[in-house]
Parts: sequence; structure tokens; C-alpha cells
Amino acid sequence: MDDAIKSLHALCVGGETSIKETVNLDQDLTSDGHVVAGDKIIPMSDTKVEEVNHCNLNFDPQNGSSWVDVFVHEMMNASDWNDVRSRATQMLEAFEKSVITNSVSSYEQQVTSLKEQLQSLLRDNQILKKAVAIQHERSLEQDEKLKEMQHLKHVLSKYHEQVQTLERNNYTLRIHLQRAQESSSIPGRFHPDVF
Repeated sequence: MDDAIKSLHALCVGGETSIKETVNLDQDLTSDGHVVAGDKIIPMSDTKVEEVNHCNLNFDPQNGSSWVDVFVHEMMNASDWNDVRSRATQMLEAFEKSVITNSVSSYEQQVTSLKEQLQSLLRDNQILKKAVAIQHERSLEQDEKLKEMQHLKHVLSKYHEQVQTLERNNYTLRIHLQRAQESSSIPGRFHPDVF
């Protein structure tokens, strides 16, 4: 940008010698008096507006300094203020188109990248959904097993109580039988169904 400002200042203040000095500082003027514009070399004295415009319309700078160089060349080749305005307008329009093209390209790349990320996230989401469903099934199975185990513990405790009750009843019956045998009038003689 500084080079462009210096070149524009040279156009406004100085004459042809200051323009040539500015070009020499930028090393865009060949030793035989030709201007380097893009990929083409154009004689400075024979430069026609149409030739420069045609040359620069096909030139597509890739960075800011290239745009400055093209802008400076266009301004140097202008023959009067109307030509300066028309060249500046054309350069600004070309710059705007380039910026829009680059922005659209960058935007399309971002959209493509975001679509790929979205697809990846959707795949990951599907995998996680399957994992959650499997985990839920396992959890349900575990709950069923816990319920069954609780039921079996309850049944076991009931059977344990029944066994204890039966043991108490058996003990009570033994005591009664023993007392009955002791109080029996016939010693050593027992009913065969008792044993």
C-alpha cells in the first residue's frame, strides 16, 4: 500500500521523471524503457490504454502486493485524469471481482468442510445411539435379574422360616414323644410307626 501511495503521489506532484524514479524503485521498468505488466513487457512510450487494459484484465494477482503493482502500472500508463479515473474504476472492479471470487471459493470450502464434519458427527451420533440402545437393553436385563434375585431371596427367606418352623415342630414332637415314652406303662415297647 505504501508503494501505491508513493506512486500516486508521484503522479499528482511530480512529472514523468518522478514516475520513472518510482518505477525504478519498484524495479518494474526494464533497462530499455519497457514496463513490466503482469506477464507482458510493454514499451512505456508506446503504451496504449487499450493494450494495458487488455493485458491487466487477464492478469489475476494472487496477493496484495501484486494488486498494488498492477494498480501502480495502470496509474503510470494513464494519459490524463479521465484515464486515471477509468483505470482506477476498472482496477477496483477487478479487485472487487477477485475478492468476491476468493470469498465465494473460501465460503464453498468452508461449507464443504462443515458438511464433512456434519456427516462425521451424524455417523458418530448413530454409533452413540446404538451404544446407548445396547446399554439400555443390558440395563433392563440387569434390572430383571435383580428383580428375580430379590424374588428368590424372598422365597429363600420364606423357605428358611418354614425350615426353622419345621425344626421347632420336630423338636417339639421329639420332646413329646420322649415324654410319652417315659410315662408309658410298657417299657421298651413302641409303636412301629413312630420310628
